[in-house]
Amino acid sequence: MSELLQLDQAMGDIRIQGAAVDGLVVTIVAQRHRDDPREPEVTTARDGSELRLAFGFAAADVAEHQDWKNRRIDVGVRLPADLAIEVRTEAGRIELKKLAAAAKLATHSGDIDFKGSGELQARSRQGAIRAMLLSTQNDEPITASTTNGDVTVSLLEGASATVEVVTEGLLITDYSIDIERKHGSRRKLGRAVVGAGRRSIRLSSENGKVRLASVIVDEKLPVDAQ
Repeated sequence: MSELLQLDQAMGDIRIQGAAVDGLVVTIVAQRHRDDPREPEVTTARDGSELRLAFGFAAADVAEHQDWKNRRIDVGVRLPADLAIEVRTEAGRIELKKLAAAAKLATHSGDIDFKGSGELQARSRQGAIRAMLLSTQNDEPITASTTNGDVTVSLLEGASATVEVVTEGLLITDYSIDIERKHGSRRKLGRAVVGAGRRSIRLSSENGKVRLASVIVDEKLPVDAQ
């Protein structure tokens, strides 16, 4: 079994869910103009313990038509919860939940939604990032940054983290935070210590607001259902 899964595509949403499975379950929904001759395709490559899946459309020896340019592929993946993953897309939303392993998520234009307990690196140039951290015991680092969009990170009761924030927009927090602001600049630097401050969390948005939220857990419900 692979130790790292890489997913690459140009346009479309990618939804990933950790599950009690031994392998990968991949579904794709392709959208293209009815006259578009380019068929959807999935290419695979393996390098040691790394598996790469790339989603796109096959080349066609015809001139590109204006009506054909909105083609896209939406991808759904179920994978073992302990499998590390890297996802890259040019335009589309990335949604990931119930993963315990490390996740590296990047989109040029689209939102990122994350519910997991492992390490997270999330980057969007034009989109919001929302992350709910489902473990209070995991100390692996969290990084979330966007150029144009909001960043929201939610911590469970009992969390232990040191949070560093950089933004030129609003900074909203359920925790006490120290804020430094340089004269003549809209940029704010914030630092909050939650609990013992074990986990490193770094959040940044150049032109959006950043929110650090506290989640009150209803013991009658699973955390990821709330």
